Amino acid sequence: MVSERLLKDLKKGNEEAFTTIFNNYFPRLCQFAVTYVVDEATAKNIVQDVFIKMWEARESIRENNSIMAYLLTITKNSCLDYLRHKQVELKHQKEVTGEMNELNLNYYALKRLEIDLLDYDEIKEIIEQTLKTLPPRCQEVFRLSRFDDLSNAEIAEKLDIGVKAVEANITRALKIFRKELKDYIAILLLLNIPFN
Repeated sequence: MVSERLLKDLKKGNEEAFTTIFNNYFPRLCQFAVTYVVDEATAKNIVQDVFIKMWEARESIRENNSIMAYLLTITKNSCLDYLRHKQVELKHQKEVTGEMNELNLNYYALKRLEIDLLDYDEIKEIIEQTLKTLPPRCQEVFRLSRFDDLSNAEIAEKLDIGVKAVEANITRALKIFRKELKDYIAILLLLNIPFN
């Protein structure tokens, strides 16, 4: 997470603070954008523009703002603008294609995402509480897989269990997490937690 100090430095025009924020959030915002605009190059262009907008508006950013929510809001609005523009383009071609249907679905899904209401601490709390409900071995395997980034073979060796047992525990944990976090799936990637 971006510290208050970093945000203060950004507001003063500190380029190093900007670079730190960019490096921390650019890849995750690109992942978010590509979910809706589909094309990777377009997603990267949108997110680069988001950072330009942030830099230009840096003095007006409130210090008690969550920089993640701030960047996500700009990214969401920029993606919506792009999708609206693409919808108009495709309508002028007078073709109702699969691409048009996908654009419409993505547009309405993104429009419904209420970023201002997202409470990242709440999501982390749900993750922690859900982890505690897992059986001890399942919890241990999941933590090693998703938080320590160990391969299934490494976990099997470390815990002296079979790779199939590791896979079964991960599958079981993911099923529970997907149910508990179904309302937050679109933004979990921003927390660097891979639930797939």
